[in-house]
Amino acid sequence: MTVGQRLKRFRTRKGLTQKQLGLAVGFDNRTADIRIAQYETGTRKPKDKYIEKLAAIVDVQPSALEVSEVKSYEHLFQLLFALEDEYGLKISKDEHGTPCLVPDIYSSSSHCDTFRAWYKKSEQLKNGEITQEQYDDWRYQYPASSARETHEALKALRQQKEENEI
Repeated sequence: MTVGQRLKRFRTRKGLTQKQLGLAVGFDNRTADIRIAQYETGTRKPKDKYIEKLAAIVDVQPSALEVSEVKSYEHLFQLLFALEDEYGLKISKDEHGTPCLVPDIYSSSSHCDTFRAWYKKSEQLKNGEITQEQYDDWRYQYPASSARETHEALKALRQQKEENEI
């Protein structure tokens, strides 16, 4: 998916028109919708300074807009192989013998923590504890969303401790 396709997905998720997004970024009223349309169709690619602004407006991390385009299965697997080399992602089998990808628990505990958090969110979605929108917000705002949840959990623990002391 291109930057433009991802931008369109996030823009429509937020219920914004091309014109509204263009104006929010600071483009001229005459060309605001045209510029966004050019980004979404791939005619133009937004400069870094606009990537930051666009991401903030559609409430995602800038990296969510800049995910590498996967053009084919060959490209997908080369990306997965690179993730194996660079981040310790390993191929394994689940309890049914189906191949699956797992983090190498010895390469980086933070990667395992991220996979655990992702799995937890995925299970919450599957069990109806959160909506698709909440799940997407968590994914597209990661790692800020994870830090926010950790902060909220610590705050709740402190409050519980204070209540128990009273």
